Amino acid sequence: EFDKQQYYAAMIETYLNNKQTTKGFTTIFDEMVEEETASESSKKSSVTYTERQWEAIRKTGPCLICAGPGSGKTATIVGKVKYMITERDIEPSIILMISFTNEAVKVMRNRCSEFCEDDLPNISTVHALSYSIIKKHAGLLGRNKELPLLTENVIKETIRNLLESTYSLDGLSLGTPLSGDYGLLNTLYRYYCEYLVAEDDELFLEKHTNLGEEFLQFVKILQDIIRKREYITFDEQIEMCLTLLKEHPDILRMYQNLYRYILVDEFQDIDEKQAELIYLLCENHHEITVVGDDDQNIYGWRGGTNK
Repeated sequence: EFDKQQYYAAMIETYLNNKQTTKGFTTIFDEMVEEETASESSKKSSVTYTERQWEAIRKTGPCLICAGPGSGKTATIVGKVKYMITERDIEPSIILMISFTNEAVKVMRNRCSEFCEDDLPNISTVHALSYSIIKKHAGLLGRNKELPLLTENVIKETIRNLLESTYSLDGLSLGTPLSGDYGLLNTLYRYYCEYLVAEDDELFLEKHTNLGEEFLQFVKILQDIIRKREYITFDEQIEMCLTLLKEHPDILRMYQNLYRYILVDEFQDIDEKQAELIYLLCENHHEITVVGDDDQNIYGWRGGTNK
């Protein structure tokens, strides 16, 4: 006779302390872990593809995948990368995957990490790709090596500093709380963004009759500060990268050799400049796959086009 509960407690304690105990106990324990791990692994690798998706996955050379929502476009492009690496023995380091949001990039990285343990393909937004290129060659563009980006936070911080210089703005009370969605800081930021889109002082003031010349003066000071600090805007990243690659063929060839296989997700949302950059990078090898839905065009407001 023996106390079963006490016996099992002692066995578990021994196992946890030494990871060594009777063969039967460790085998059962380890097999449970292995089964659970195998189950998770099989879930990740259990993606099945249609005949048309397999056709796209195996296709070499230029390939346009056009399909509707929920049809597995991203799964297909990731499947193609897996096929390239595991079946065609293509090095991940010469594969470039492009999407248009940071969230989409994270999704692609997570999916690729399931079959690439250490060496992932180059996965980036088109703007981050452009920025990484121009930052390495900023001197050739005659720009500051730091190449500071003009982000929303930078603009708001500059506005805050100007407000602390005791500015009085017609139509906007400095008594308004500074923070909050409708505080002075966010209000001025929204007005500034609208002003940049309007590109015309009179039209802007006609729309916002509560503002006056003092606001325009405020904006001009703000723009002067931004210009002097050599910030580059979101869209300037693409333009500067195009200028660099066109004016320096040796650098263009370097990146063409680096990115031998290019895959682009959400292709219907790119604009003409972004398309030009992508085509430049693949003009020698023509190994490009693009995925999109011609019925969608989320970023048409900023120049994206399904044409």
